[in-house]
Amino acid sequence: MKKILFSLILGLFCLGFAPIRSVAQAQKKDSIRLSSKFKFADGVYASFADLRANRPTEAAKNLDISKSLRPRENSIIINSVKKGAEAVNFNAFFAVVIDGNPYLRSANDSTGRTFIGLQTVGKLCYYSYSADEETRIEMPVHDPETKKVIYTGAVKNKVRKTVRKIFNFNTGEINDLTINNLERMAADDKNLVNTMHGYAPDDLNDRLVKCLLIYNDRNFVFIPK
Repeated sequence: MKKILFSLILGLFCLGFAPIRSVAQAQKKDSIRLSSKFKFADGVYASFADLRANRPTEAAKNLDISKSLRPRENSIIINSVKKGAEAVNFNAFFAVVIDGNPYLRSANDSTGRTFIGLQTVGKLCYYSYSADEETRIEMPVHDPETKKVIYTGAVKNKVRKTVRKIFNFNTGEINDLTINNLERMAADDKNLVNTMHGYAPDDLNDRLVKCLLIYNDRNFVFIPK
């Protein structure tokens, strides 16, 4: 009697969980965890939604894309895009995927021709680029005889700096990689956030990319194959 009862319970248990297992297996077949190893479909993407779905607005095979690669700067310059004899307005692109690697439009280029490659790919993506920042430096003017300062004027000066960006692949948000922004986007990983709180701000700033990588190792986002 006990054996019959046990077999009945086991049978009901298996029947109850069979649909769940089937759904899980279907999800694995249709999607894959996003990581730096993932290769996107080549082409142009007009929106984040298209990139999130790995669905090019226009596949690369249908386009003639004239581009200049800049490996040292991890970017590409789009010179022109044509579909047959017709020119395509690439100013409307959110991203371009070349050889499976996504490049996002640079907000630092008014021409809209520069696209920056993602250096880290996952639930939270990371990329960086160099930009000129205009600063004002106070320059004193001295009296040639007394050597005393008689006038102070502001002089414009351009300084080259590295701009670091964080791209939330779950929501499409793009923002500066700062302590506050990373803590907000990684709020679902309380252990990581608590660890971040243990560092002084200057030390933590140097570790933000490492913290982002740790977050991606523990928190996944899936994308259609």
